[in-house]
Amino acid sequence: MKITFYLLTFLTSCFALNAQTVNFNMQTYPKLTQIKPEVQALVEQVNIQKLEDNIRHLQNIGVRDAFKIISPDEKEILEAQNWLVEQFEDYGLDVYVHHFPLYGDTLKAGNVVAIQYGTKYPNEYIIICSHYDAAFFNLQTYSPNTPGGADDNASGTSGVIEIARILNQYQFKRSIIYVPFNAEEGGVFGSQYFAQKCRQENMNIQGVFNLDMIGYIPEDMPLTLYYNDGNIISRNLANYFQNAANIYLPEIETLPFTRPPNLGMGDDYRFNENGYPAIYIGDIENFNPCYHQPCDTLGEGVNNMKLVQNFTKATLAAVVELANHQTQHYLRAIPNDAKVTVHWESSSEIEKYKLFRNDEFLVETVDTFYVDTDVQNGEKYIYYITGIFNETEESPKSNSDTAIPSIPLILPYFNDLENGTGDFSHNTNWKLTNERSHSGQFSLVNTDTVSTVRLRWFSIPDTAKSIKLSMYVYTGYIPHNTSAFVEITKDRKKWKRLTDFRSANWARYDLFLNEYIGEPFVEIRWNVFDYAGLSSPLFIDNIEINFDKVEIKTPKITYVYKVTGTTVYVEVNWDLINIFPYFLRYNVYRNGEKTNDFIWEYNRFREIYDETKPAGYYCYQVSAVYLIDGVEVESELSEIVCYGYDSIEEISLFGFSISPNPTSNTVNISTSLEHPYTVAIYGLDGVKILQYQNFVDGQIDLSSLAKGIYFINISTGKSSVSRRVVLE
Repeated sequence: MKITFYLLTFLTSCFALNAQTVNFNMQTYPKLTQIKPEVQALVEQVNIQKLEDNIRHLQNIGVRDAFKIISPDEKEILEAQNWLVEQFEDYGLDVYVHHFPLYGDTLKAGNVVAIQYGTKYPNEYIIICSHYDAAFFNLQTYSPNTPGGADDNASGTSGVIEIARILNQYQFKRSIIYVPFNAEEGGVFGSQYFAQKCRQENMNIQGVFNLDMIGYIPEDMPLTLYYNDGNIISRNLANYFQNAANIYLPEIETLPFTRPPNLGMGDDYRFNENGYPAIYIGDIENFNPCYHQPCDTLGEGVNNMKLVQNFTKATLAAVVELANHQTQHYLRAIPNDAKVTVHWESSSEIEKYKLFRNDEFLVETVDTFYVDTDVQNGEKYIYYITGIFNETEESPKSNSDTAIPSIPLILPYFNDLENGTGDFSHNTNWKLTNERSHSGQFSLVNTDTVSTVRLRWFSIPDTAKSIKLSMYVYTGYIPHNTSAFVEITKDRKKWKRLTDFRSANWARYDLFLNEYIGEPFVEIRWNVFDYAGLSSPLFIDNIEINFDKVEIKTPKITYVYKVTGTTVYVEVNWDLINIFPYFLRYNVYRNGEKTNDFIWEYNRFREIYDETKPAGYYCYQVSAVYLIDGVEVESELSEIVCYGYDSIEEISLFGFSISPNPTSNTVNISTSLEHPYTVAIYGLDGVKILQYQNFVDGQIDLSSLAKGIYFINISTGKSSVSRRVVLE
């Protein structure tokens, strides 16, 4: 855990604008009422001596510094990473290292990810995480051999290892991911890139339990388990954790705490900002006088191993119950004119469903949808279901969803909020205000730290050529641990983030919605997640949804090739766009950055290529720029076409395998990559031994290497992943 949070964190956190965000109102959790003997038996296996041994090993490695300030060669943090990989592999788990950049440099030590696949719902995940790096206030008092970081956070990492040791011996319906992160201190960077990757791959994460500092409590206080009470995304998960702790550890008090702004954030925050429920579990950092001090060792920094054991027991119980409970239903209610269509997910365990409206039984059905026509426009209806299995047993309630049937907005649409908020659906946490506005007297503003407001639904006809959402937004001061953004959905299940808001003054946002053309139901919502509790305002004014009268065409790149001769250059060619008088020019982008503006008749781009440069990635995209009603409108970017030794593909979390492992001479590398990539072999000390550029899936001969343990790393221009290999 950290106190400060650098400005760069925000600059690197505005990532997944095109990622899908699961509707955070959909996640529900089992209501536990009694101890299950099989779960209690697992809880009792948590071994206090093994927990202490894990903490001692990590603290004695030395300064686990991700920032290379004390240990520029990353020796200690790399040793910790390799030890963690070894522990998880010894448990028979599928393990890889997820590498990520820090201040422009990819760290040798990354996030250690171990996966235990579920038997029934392997694509639903529960994450138990911690961070294994450490930070210190007074760097002059430290050398690389200084032991420390016991409570922060060898203690939480020890809990993750111990839970993996116990649970790997059993099978569960859902998959469990154990992941100690690197570079949490000073910016929660490891979890930032991991959570972003999870969102980009649209992973279904049921909950994240972040163990961070679980070993200290003042001597005059009774043994107490703390957790943060969550926000709108994670409150249900927080309540569930307390429920599990109360059932399986009734003799110990489990209490929530609300983290004040000066306490900063933990790895749970990175999942929250991606729409995943995640909670912080641990002691409170300003309880511990050894926080980020040389005395953070066993005995002083970690002063109560029973506390470590009980935090681990409570987390294990919550994870096991969640891993085996009945499937989620993910209900959503979609309003329409004088009707509401309710959808939910099917389950092989459920024989039939009971649908409730406003807490009254509505219908029993074997289908996974219901069209409710017995409704009135403008009235609020709240729906949820239960499932019947084993003929008579009834599952807990699903999530609930609220729908207000209405006639759709008529497009084109404009609202300057001078006539009220009748087109918006919200609670008392948004209001009309005359405090400031872009035009006229009024705007719409949030009044709560975590809040959402929705615009009434509308349809986009398939005859539309191009459609754009425009608005003026004023955010004032948005602190680093606050998110303000706008999203869109076509089914209320998944939401796409269109953009984040960061503007100290009124700013206009123009957002194209062309991928939703032809959709019968579209809804837009604005969100504020103020994790600092500072009530940061988001003012919205002059909302407009309008059609462009011109078809916005995107150029298609025909080929990219290298020309050699007296001058060596790369040439990019694309199809001509001929839409008069609106077409203005082309824009060419190299590796995501615009290179030049071009007049309309040129449909090629040439660039001098220096053959003496190291191998790199030269990937091009083209857009067309139009002048419509005096405003420049840029098309979508074309597909990426690359020239170079490698592509810039993203490596899938689970798309990389090495076999056989262990091996005596050769290994076969298999990936899901379509383009060549780079393979490097590293020793345990992080020194590169071999490297193969322009590599495609196939076999590598390791017979020239001495017997021992190595890491095989594959990398593209966008990501890097390592796996441990044993050469016998």
